[in-house]
Amino acid sequence: MPYTKISSWINRRLITYDVSEIPFKFKLLLRGSRDGFSGKTFHRLCDNIPNTVVVVKINGTNEIIGGYNPLIWKVGNSNDEHATTTDSFIFALKNESLNESILSRVSDPSTAIWYGEIDQGPWFSGYDFGINSKNLCCCNNNYGLPDAYEKLISSKDGWFSADEFEVFQIYINGHQI
Repeated sequence: MPYTKISSWINRRLITYDVSEIPFKFKLLLRGSRDGFSGKTFHRLCDNIPNTVVVVKINGTNEIIGGYNPLIWKVGNSNDEHATTTDSFIFALKNESLNESILSRVSDPSTAIWYGEIDQGPWFSGYDFGINSKNLCCCNNNYGLPDAYEKLISSKDGWFSADEFEVFQIYINGHQI
């Protein structure tokens, strides 16, 4: 995983960190191929943990998409529950040099994070990027328009399967950021 690019985005740096200067550690919390792809597994391993990065490898492509949530994940209530943040973002990592990668920052902070039911995985807004109860990923599920984020991050529209799904917690100097 390109820790340099994601670390730079977290710190809002215009220049990507050199690998020797990354200020963060990435602790693996969940790997779908090891732990399972279900929403229940996601919530068991990732709920109430702040500063997480979700990474998904799209099935049948070289596309890697993901998102950063500075807040915690949790199971939502029955009232379409969102969390407000200006610091989350979603992304697509493109090509080996990463110079064609897409960074999409929050445009509507009030709906940046959506808390779904126990069988739902992580969701960045209700439409921009997430994992549903059937363990399928979704991007651009707002009729091809971004919802709470600035840009679309995938050439895929709607639902698709993932080859891999990982969640990392971000640390700095051995402490949560």
